[in-house]
Amino acid sequence: MEEQKTISIIGSLDRLIYESDTFKIVRIYVDKVEEGNPVYNDDGQTITLTGDISIIPKYDYIIECEYTVHPKYGPQYKLITSRLNRAIETMSASEFQDFLISISPIKAREINKKYPDSREIFEKQDKEALMEVSGIGEKTAESLLIQYNEQRDFSTAFAVFSQWGFTKTKIKEIVRNFKSMELAIEKFKKNPYVAVCKIKLEKIKSHL
Repeated sequence: MEEQKTISIIGSLDRLIYESDTFKIVRIYVDKVEEGNPVYNDDGQTITLTGDISIIPKYDYIIECEYTVHPKYGPQYKLITSRLNRAIETMSASEFQDFLISISPIKAREINKKYPDSREIFEKQDKEALMEVSGIGEKTAESLLIQYNEQRDFSTAFAVFSQWGFTKTKIKEIVRNFKSMELAIEKFKKNPYVAVCKIKLEKIKSHL
């Protein structure tokens, strides 16, 4: 039987196998299969996941990943997207500190030191406040805000943008370009053609 290449699961960290600055290999315990037919490890309960993975131990994540076969290590999955299986806005201050540590341990220590409760800063997309933290410049602040946005629930955006025929991957790209799901929806509802032109212009600028 030919394996389905892309799957969507709800799972949690079982074991960290390898870690570098921008790449991890982890074993994910599969609690629930949302879509597809996972190729499990020998234990029948976990899959091997690779990529630039940010994950907090003991938390459940919604993970979308693509099946691949490594020439040496065999079947595994490459991360496409992952987000917490709960609204990030409902986290307590201490839980949010754990979240920041999971995406950027060094920067998180400085953020948590200056702002013991930084939830409002991220919710309001306050880049300037983040740039007041030692060691955080504009690009790092933008990257942190993008990673925060990727943990939000995209279901509203999926419902709105699907009427224009966008795929889920494209919708997430649109939200990232606008750095806010609410702003992206507002701009597209007002004039989708102008909004698309803005995204294309930003891509051109990023390659200059």
